[in-house]
Amino acid sequence: MEAIQKFFTDIKELVSNLLSFTAVQLANISFTDIIDILTMTVLLMMVHKFIRRRRTGRLIIGIVIWMALFALGRLFNLYTVSFLFGYIFQAGIIALVVIFQPELRMALERVGEEPLRGLKGLGESGAHAAHLWVRDVCEAVADMSRSRTGALIVFERSSKLSDVVQSGIEVDAKISPYLIRNIFFNKSPLHDGAVVVREGRVFAAGCLLPLTRRSDIDQDLGTRHRAAIGMTEVSDAFVLVVSEETGKISVAEQGTITRDITAQSLKVLLTEKFVTIKDKKEEIVAEVADTSTQADILEEAPQERAPVNAEQEATEEKEKNL
Repeated sequence: MEAIQKFFTDIKELVSNLLSFTAVQLANISFTDIIDILTMTVLLMMVHKFIRRRRTGRLIIGIVIWMALFALGRLFNLYTVSFLFGYIFQAGIIALVVIFQPELRMALERVGEEPLRGLKGLGESGAHAAHLWVRDVCEAVADMSRSRTGALIVFERSSKLSDVVQSGIEVDAKISPYLIRNIFFNKSPLHDGAVVVREGRVFAAGCLLPLTRRSDIDQDLGTRHRAAIGMTEVSDAFVLVVSEETGKISVAEQGTITRDITAQSLKVLLTEKFVTIKDKKEEIVAEVADTSTQADILEEAPQERAPVNAEQEATEEKEKNL
């Protein structure tokens, strides 16, 4: 009971000290202090975006929990816990540099190449390139639809698909229409599995997906479509299917499949879900709308006959009368 009372007393004292410190700092704040605070705020936001877009979220949560346990050990005078966590925390600084080495190197290279744009884009690694890989995917899918080449592409979102990736072959390559078509070429060793797209890159191929166990699925749907539905039932992934029998394009999300969509509709869907830049979204949607309008005009335009002279018309009329 005394420990609990002491704990609340310490908390009250800590809050009081923080309020007093804040009041003193606000009274003595200057213009340079405001610039300093704003700069640190922007940098922390960039670091947050940088971490959030990579596979480090759970690691950061673990570090926060570790620090909280260390603080509680110091607060309640748990000497063994404080001693152990304190030494681990000191060694952890070096461990963090080793663990985050690829991400830190990439960020520093980006800032070194273009300082201002690199700092601005530190937390937006895939945002500016998303509209490019969306177009490449749609181009490859349109070609495979015409040639009736079966395909299964999983777009990873917040749920990390580590188990699925481990079932295939890691590729980690830039998306291109040629790469996707080659992977799903019917004589390719990886064409039967699924491709996992992570952060705008072909991360793995030949992956195995869980099949849906639902009994209300259309019996005409094959293994690829059932795997697409099953994948979206256990994750928030967006899955794309090209039928090998009909060449029709289908998409699955949240356990629901939408069949027989056009390449233009697919481009709009992928743009809405993965392109984060407003200008690029509007540009791609407008481009798709303009393409669809032109196609409708060409389809509805009457077929005009080539002009013929009077002699040819007379000859054709005589042949008809005979």
